[in-house]
Amino acid sequence: MSDFHIWLLLVWVLLWTLMLLTASHEVKPAKRPNFIIILADDIGWGDLDANQPERKSNNTPNLNLMAAQGLKMTDFHSPASTCSPSRAAILTGRYGLRNGVTHNFAVESVAGLPLSEVTFPQLLQKEGYYTAMIGKWHLGHNGPYRPTKRGEVRPF
Repeated sequence: MSDFHIWLLLVWVLLWTLMLLTASHEVKPAKRPNFIIILADDIGWGDLDANQPERKSNNTPNLNLMAAQGLKMTDFHSPASTCSPSRAAILTGRYGLRNGVTHNFAVESVAGLPLSEVTFPQLLQKEGYYTAMIGKWHLGHNGPYRPTKRGEVRPF
């Protein structure tokens, strides 16, 4: 048998071995993480006990527990200095000049976050997540701009 045939036979055996090993292992679906985004107007780093546990200046035991049990990210920069543009940027991953929200929407505003923008909650719902929004939406109050139309609430 020539060297080429021996090499070809070894490659064939290796490929079959890899295929059998791969096929014999059950692929377990990865557990999807839960995550919560908290956006609070006018809150400082020191306002949360989780960031300064020795001070105990505010009564936030549930936030403290979440911070202790999960991943806590402590360096975040707002994409805008006002309410609607910062919320739109966080929900779409795009700056106000790109997502079309460069000013605050008032209650009497007829429009809101452009309907062409896809929000994280909309993407998450497609992946089977339940989503919710508690508090101020401030990205449109009428018709198709309401939070329930933008993926912010999914019934359980």
